[in-house]
Order: sequence, then structure tokens, then C-alpha cells
Amino acid sequence: MLRKETQDIAPPPSGSLAAQASLKDRIRQRRPGHLPLSAYVSGWVQALITLAVFLGSLWLLWGETRPVLVLLESAVFGWSWFALLMVGHDAMHRAFAPWQWVNEVVAFMTLDCVLFSRASWLQGHHVIHHAQPHSDRDEMYLRGDSLAEDMWNLLRMVLGYLRSDVARLIERPTWHEWLGMAVRIGLFWSLLPVALLPAIVFLLFFGNYLGLLSHSLPVARRSADQVIRQLRSTWDLFPESFLASLLAGGLNAHATHHVFPSLPRGAQRWGARVLREEAGHEYRSVQSLAGIWTLFRLRHFSTAEIAPIEAIGAGRIQLGVAAAYYAMEDDARTAVEQRVGERRLNPTNWMFPERRLGDRRAGSVRVAA
Repeated sequence: MLRKETQDIAPPPSGSLAAQASLKDRIRQRRPGHLPLSAYVSGWVQALITLAVFLGSLWLLWGETRPVLVLLESAVFGWSWFALLMVGHDAMHRAFAPWQWVNEVVAFMTLDCVLFSRASWLQGHHVIHHAQPHSDRDEMYLRGDSLAEDMWNLLRMVLGYLRSDVARLIERPTWHEWLGMAVRIGLFWSLLPVALLPAIVFLLFFGNYLGLLSHSLPVARRSADQVIRQLRSTWDLFPESFLASLLAGGLNAHATHHVFPSLPRGAQRWGARVLREEAGHEYRSVQSLAGIWTLFRLRHFSTAEIAPIEAIGAGRIQLGVAAAYYAMEDDARTAVEQRVGERRLNPTNWMFPERRLGDRRAGSVRVAA
């Protein structure tokens, strides 16, 4: 029987530092500069499927009062709601299209008009989650002791985003945030009163277990290397599967995304192959339903070492508590990671009126670790 105890994790041997530095250099050298349009087609097809399901299930829910049908249609709508937000996630990372104006419009339509603003998402996801995965400031991993607590944690994060949206509308309102808020209110109102609650429940369920499950079982060993830190906190789940990408909103290739965040869904297979070739022992991937079940069953634990999911599921790997270890980050490390996050934030201004001229280049894709 597993016990949630914090393990004393020994630091990696000093001889591994050179290997870590060379890994970061190799990854940087293999980042793509320009990608063909074919790399984006898979994401576009998935976005169209998601949008069709979203609008179709929303139309079916209007006026529906039969409890069983409301529940079934809310489940489908909840998935498409989550998946549509992930289209906005791609656009915010410049991974939806090679044209920045398209990414901005898509992000506005699939974030501001659907649940929360791009500005709130940018702070919580881009500045904190990518720069400080599994830290005490990061809210985007499963840290509850039950399904209900996991869902409450995600709901609390979303409510925090919405609170920031309202505060920003009062303090420094912009036309596009007002427009997005109006569309959101109309969406929520159209689901009242019967379908809104089950739709939110399913949104939270799919957000947790399709979106955040890949952050389960982190490796409780620190590294100053940004690439290794991402790989030790994230798994790839069927990274070459179109169906898995559609269901998980592209977050099935989550380790690949954290190392190559601007990589479109159609190129994630390439990114996963690069990580297998270059990262070797650090790269972790799940290719079986049994492995998915292991991630779910042990989602609140960390591992004392890097290991395949089969070894973890068989009980051959020592387990500790993920959140307790990562909360022990010292102030200096937190400050450094915050500066890294701020450097990610500063080059990208997602507000329409202040769009930089440099973001209007049509033919380039910037990929940053």
C-alpha cells in the first residue's frame, strides 16, 4: 500500500551537469525556424471538428429539459468547451498559424469569448506554469486527494482568472475585453438554468484528466536546466496519435509542448522524436492505456528517479509527494524562474491596440523552450 511520504532525494551527480548543458544546446540547435503550412493542417482540422461539436451540442442544449439528454449533451459540450480553449492555447503560443494576426483573432475568439481573457491566461500559464512547473505558484497540475478536490482546485483557478478579468475591466478597460465579456455572458446565459452546472462539471473534469494528467508523477530531482526541468515534470501521452491530440486538445504531447511550445500539432510527432533522440533517459512517454491508468491512479505522487511508466505501475519505483517537494523551492530559485517567465511575457503583447510591428511578420515561427 502506498504512503504519501516526502522522500529525501539526493541531487544528481556533478558529472551530469555537462550532459545537461549539452542537452539544452542540442535542443536549441534543432528548434525549427520556418515550418511549412502542412505542419498546421492537423491543428486546423481538429479546430474545425471541435468548433462543430461545440456549436452542435450548444444548439442541442438550448431548450432541452429532459435530464438524461441534458447530462449526455452537457458531457459532449463540456469536452468541446475544453478543447476549444485548447485551440486558444495553441494560438497564444503562436502554434495555430504562421501568421500572428490569425493567432490573435483565434485566441480572442476561443479564450476571451469562451471563458476567460488572454491576459489572465498569459499570467497564469505562460509566466508561471511554463517557467515554474510544479512550483508552489503553479496551479496547473493535479494536487488534490480526490476527484472532487482536483475539480475544485481547477474551478478556483478559473474563478481567479475571471476575478482578474473583472478587475481589469474596471481599472483599464479595452473594447475587446468588454466584447469578450459580453459574448461570455451571453454563452453562460444561453445555458441557464438546467445545463450550465453539468457543463461546468464536465469542463472541469476534461480539463483535469485530459489536460493536466500528463503533469502527474514528476521526478523529484531539481535541475537548473530549463529543458530538463520541463521533461521531469511532464509526460507525452500517445504523442503521435491524431485521436489523442483531438481529445486532449494537443496536450497529449505535453512534454514536447513544454520544450517546443510554439510547435503546431502537426509537428508534435517530429518534436517527440527529437526528444527521444536527444533527451534519451530524461524523456518520458506513455504508449498504453495501462500507462494512462497508472498516471491517473498515482497522479498525486512524485518519483525518486526517472523511470518508465511500466516500472512505476509495477511498484518498482520509490514514490514521494509531488507538491510537498516542489513547494520547497528556495527564494533565489523562485526569483530566477520568475525572471524567466517575465522574459517570456515581455516579447509578446496580446492586446490588439498595442500589437507590435514585429509581430506582423507572416512567414516566421519563433519557438522558445
